[in-house]
Amino acid sequence: MNGAPARARTLVVAAALATTAAAFVVASVPGARRASAEPPVSAPVAPAAPTGDLEAALERTAPFIVTVQFLLKYDGGYEDPSWAHGAVVDAEGLILVSGAEVGGGDAKLVDVKVLFGSDPKEWPAVLVARDTALDLAYVRILPGEGRPFRFVDLAAAAAARPTEPRLGETLYGVTRTGRGFDYAPAVRRLYLTCRIEAPRRMWDFTGEFSEAGLPVFDLAGNAVAVLTNQQSAEGADEDGGSHHDVFALPLAPVLKSLEAAQKRVPAALEKAAETKKDGEGDKPASPADPAPKEPGPKEPAPKDPAPKDLAPKDGVPEGAPAPR
Repeated sequence: MNGAPARARTLVVAAALATTAAAFVVASVPGARRASAEPPVSAPVAPAAPTGDLEAALERTAPFIVTVQFLLKYDGGYEDPSWAHGAVVDAEGLILVSGAEVGGGDAKLVDVKVLFGSDPKEWPAVLVARDTALDLAYVRILPGEGRPFRFVDLAAAAAARPTEPRLGETLYGVTRTGRGFDYAPAVRRLYLTCRIEAPRRMWDFTGEFSEAGLPVFDLAGNAVAVLTNQQSAEGADEDGGSHHDVFALPLAPVLKSLEAAQKRVPAALEKAAETKKDGEGDKPASPADPAPKEPGPKEPAPKDPAPKDLAPKDGVPEGAPAPR
């Protein structure tokens, strides 16, 4: 009779030892999970995107980004200087800028100067064309020394990367600080958030960079888009109105606009040369010079014809659906 309880106790002890040993073995196996009342630690939602070598990217692209000084003259003689940034887009000194910077309405652009980096030299330039559909403009450094200029080759960039940038892909843009801080180049990141088909094909984006008129690059240094102000079609918004914002344009329409602007460079340079020859511009009047004749009631003040708009012929009219 005493043997049965002893055997039962032996079996209970053996079962307990076996359970402990099994738990020890499972805990010792790499990757094995232990049952626990504690909730598991949550994994990150997505791995962090690689930042890339932005310092190297800045060194590659900063020479293309210049400071442009504009002088606008308004009705009544009031003059207003402004500064913006542009990208040199060919070796002869054609510069891409935001169309919002070059005047319009009662504001006439009367002088353009270009500065490279922290070099104090001011390069005189002239407005060549404005594309109102894309809200881009082109100024050209006047003929002289300095050629060839370093430039961002948008056509080569489009060929080097035939696929569009992906949503969420890390991109970067380059701008410059002001004169008080040595016009130092600054790199800032952004990424695309959605694709838009109307009024034209483009992307919305978010991030640290949103300067219209400048290209944005992938981490390999290829230009992939150009930022620009775009207006929704009149009446297209929910309230029956329209609004504008900065979006990223694919390179294809920008290249078409650039090609049209390059064709108009000779006429713009010829006009600038004639203006200089006629003594117009910044030459101050001397006491010996006769005072300029004031226009009478029947003599309206002459106005220089504005550079031809690229939009009607070469771009998409404002508010029209983009061709697909």
